[in-house]
Amino acid sequence: MARLRLSPAAARDLQQISEDIAAAAEERIALAFMGRLRRSLEGLTDFPRMGRLRMGFGVGVRSWTLSPYIAFYRTSGPDVEIIRIVHGRRQITRRLLRED
Repeated sequence: MARLRLSPAAARDLQQISEDIAAAAEERIALAFMGRLRRSLEGLTDFPRMGRLRMGFGVGVRSWTLSPYIAFYRTSGPDVEIIRIVHGRRQITRRLLRED
């Protein structure tokens, strides 16, 4: 069975996203959005190729959007590793996606 794994940077991204939404709205809204985001990312374990291939960011890198955020990931055997989760308005570069 495929697993969803988060890089250390992606885990920090999720924490920051949750804190930002909670500060801008309220905790209930942040929890609801984070639940949708998590379920969306977990769906990648069933359909890992549904994301857009982004070879300009590295070999095998794909992206998946849950607006306004974009998750960058790659597959590793049956598993899906989330590399980073960034706001879509951010300037996204290969360096940003560099692993820890």
